[in-house]
Amino acid sequence: CAECRDYVFEYCSIHGPLLIVPDDKVPSKSPYPPIVPRAALTIPHVFLHLAPSIIPGLTALP
Repeated sequence: CAECRDYVFEYCSIHGPLLIVPDDKVPSKSPYPPIVPRAALTIPHVFLHLAPSIIPGLTALP
C-alpha cells in the first residue's frame, strides 16, 4: 500500500482495495522505429509518461 507502506496484494486492511492499472495494448507490429523499446509503449498513458530528465547533470546510461 502506498499510504502505509505495507506489502499487500489486492487489499489493504486500512486503506481498502489497490488501484490496478493495466499496461496499454500495443500491436505486435509497432508503427514506431525499433529503437523505441516496447516497454515504453506499454506504459499506461492515462497515469504515466516518459520525459527527459530535468535533474542537472543526469544523462542516460550507454
